[in-house]
Amino acid sequence: MNTVDSRGTHLVFGATGQVGAALVRMLGERGCAVVAPTRAEADFSAPDAVGAFVARVRPQVILNAASYNFVDRAEADFATARAVNAESVRAMADAARAVDARIVHYSTDYVFDGSGTEPWREDDVPAPLNAYGRSKLEGELAVRRSGARHLLLRTSWVHSATRACFVRTVLELAAARESLEMVADQICCPSSADFIAESTLALLARASLAHEMFNHEAFNHEVFHVVPGGSVSRHAYAQEIVRVALDHGARLRLAPDAIRAVRLADRPAEAARPPNAVLSCRRLEETLGTRAPGWQAGVRETVRALVQASNA
Repeated sequence: MNTVDSRGTHLVFGATGQVGAALVRMLGERGCAVVAPTRAEADFSAPDAVGAFVARVRPQVILNAASYNFVDRAEADFATARAVNAESVRAMADAARAVDARIVHYSTDYVFDGSGTEPWREDDVPAPLNAYGRSKLEGELAVRRSGARHLLLRTSWVHSATRACFVRTVLELAAARESLEMVADQICCPSSADFIAESTLALLARASLAHEMFNHEAFNHEVFHVVPGGSVSRHAYAQEIVRVALDHGARLRLAPDAIRAVRLADRPAEAARPPNAVLSCRRLEETLGTRAPGWQAGVRETVRALVQASNA
C-alpha cells in the first residue's frame, strides 16, 4: 500500500514555494485535508507565531517547506536566516510534540562542506561552509531534540515550472544573451519539486504503514536524501537546459556551446559554496523499493513546461 493517510489535517508551511506548492497540489489530489497558511498567518520570522499556529490547528502531519534560502544574504543577515530556519523550526517542533503531530522538515545539501568526491550519505557528519547551511543544520537539530516524530529530508538544487529557479533563470538569460558563464567545479544533483513531493508522500505512507503494523524495523530511519540519481556541474546543467529547450522549439539566442566554463574561485560571492554537494539517494531507493530516475528526467519536464508556457 503506497498511499498517504488522508485522515486528519496536513499543515503545509511554505506553500508558495516550489516544494510547498507541489505538496499542496498532490495532497489535494489524494483527498487530504490541507491547511496552507499565508506568511501573515504564520510568519517564520516570528517563532512564537509559528508555534501558536500549530497549537491552534492541531494537525496530524506538518510538512515544513518554509525556508530562508538567500545564501549570500544570510552572511550579513544571519539573525533573519536563523529565525526562519532554526528558531521558528524549534517552535514548530515543540508545538508538534505537544499535539502529537508528525513532522516532515526539509533541509539542504549545504549542511555539508563539499569535500571529497563521493556522494554524501545521511549519516555523514555535517560541517556547513556558510551561514545559510549553519542555520539549516540548527533547524535539523531542533527537530531532533524536540522529541516529535519526524522525517528530515535533505534536498538539492530544486526546480519547477511554476516558481523562480535556476532553470527559469537560464532560459531567460539564453533568450537575451549570446554568451554566458557558469561554474564547472561545483557538482550537485538537480531535483524537481514534483519528485521531492512524490517521494515525501511515499515516505509518509511507508512510515504510517510501519507504525500501524507495529513493525518499526520496516522504517527505521529519520533522515533521507531526497534527490534523483546522478550528478552534474552547474555548467553542464545549464548546457542541458538550453539543449532541451532548443529541442522543444524555444527561441533562444544562446547555444549550449556558448556557455563558458569558469571556476568557483573566479566567481567570488559572499557565501562559500560546497564544491561537491552530491547527495546519495541509496537510502531513499532501498526504503521505497524503487530506483530513482536520473536528474535529466525532471529537468526535461521542467524545461518542456516552461517552453510551452512561453510559446503559448
